[in-house]
Amino acid sequence: KSQLGEQADAARVLEQALERNPQAASVITELAEMYFRDGRYPDVVNVTGKLGEEQLGKLPRLLELRGKAQMLAGDVPGATHSFERLVQAVPGSAKARFVYADSLFKGGDVKRSMREMELVVDMDPDYLPGRLGQARLLAASGKRGQALEAMAEVEKKFGEKPEILALYGWLSLLEGDYAAAEEQLTKANVQLPDTDQTGYLVKALWEQKKYDEAIRVMQDWLERYPQDLAVRLRLA
Repeated sequence: KSQLGEQADAARVLEQALERNPQAASVITELAEMYFRDGRYPDVVNVTGKLGEEQLGKLPRLLELRGKAQMLAGDVPGATHSFERLVQAVPGSAKARFVYADSLFKGGDVKRSMREMELVVDMDPDYLPGRLGQARLLAASGKRGQALEAMAEVEKKFGEKPEILALYGWLSLLEGDYAAAEEQLTKANVQLPDTDQTGYLVKALWEQKKYDEAIRVMQDWLERYPQDLAVRLRLA
């Protein structure tokens, strides 16, 4: 069914299999992947919740999917818990520690997030999200000069990337340069669509009193990603 492109039928087959064996981790993994690709984030959380705590802790991919789905559904504390367990499951993974650090930052715990992000950079200095995360945390801590220095190093090492452009946009937003933030975030979102970038772009537009354009950006985003609760709440 999946190879034929009949995704809805494929999901129903898996759901029927899960009804017969509610603890089938392989079926739950397939369903969670399918739901996540379709933007059905609450369904990802529900289906991964069918496994016990101990069993889920042995399945890093499911913990990652669950945490990402919780984040996209607006449940930051739930995502932080899932990512903390992910780090426990794969302590040597820079990617796992990064998503945990990022969730701590989004939950307002900048100090713990900074400690975790420093570990990410120590583990893998060539991991771009970790380097960008460190620069963002420096800015959030009021160390704007150090943040810009870190960004210059990252740009020199990695070249022009949409992730770097997006962070420059965020920094421009912090500095109150809303026109520059709009330009940078718009370019970044064209190359690499992201829910956080969309929120920052909307703020940049709103601060310039471009209300209709900000609303249009959110409406366009929700046409592509209808399950994005964070943007939907902002639009409301």
